[in-house]
Amino acid sequence: MNADIEKIIVVNNIPEKGLGLSFKFTDNELSIINQERIPENIKVLAFNSDINLKFLIGSDKILRLTGNIKFKIATICGISLEPVELLINENLEVDFCEKTTQSEQKDETYLLPEIIENGAIDIYDILIQELILSIPSNIIKEGADISELEYTPSKIDIEANRETKGNPFEILQKLKVDE
Repeated sequence: MNADIEKIIVVNNIPEKGLGLSFKFTDNELSIINQERIPENIKVLAFNSDINLKFLIGSDKILRLTGNIKFKIATICGISLEPVELLINENLEVDFCEKTTQSEQKDETYLLPEIIENGAIDIYDILIQELILSIPSNIIKEGADISELEYTPSKIDIEANRETKGNPFEILQKLKVDE
């Protein structure tokens, strides 16, 4: 990632009460993000966030980032192919730790935290990741005609599917039960 848009926070410098931060990306930062991190058909027009970093109560090892990101993007409607702007407001909650234990890695229900590398985290990198994850995969302009997208299988389609695949329970009829 380009050094011009890094925002490194040293974990040991975070006060016990937490650290509140606000960010508004500059035009230069937005240009770098659009060139290096965002798909071609999307352009981030504005981005700001209000976050708080605080160690979880009873833990000096797990750091939690909470807050929200607000951003505006320009793209193309997936139906009409017309330009569309979209304002997105997402809440965040991301955990960080130095490393995870083997037992935590084996438990599939446990969402692994981000890893703190060299005692620091790059806040901008995390915010950009969250921005990318928050962009909807299908953007449809308000008022776009989606009637052609609605598909209801006809009786003919259902019967044709039954004929090609057959009845899944037919194999059970061939089994014999020993008495």
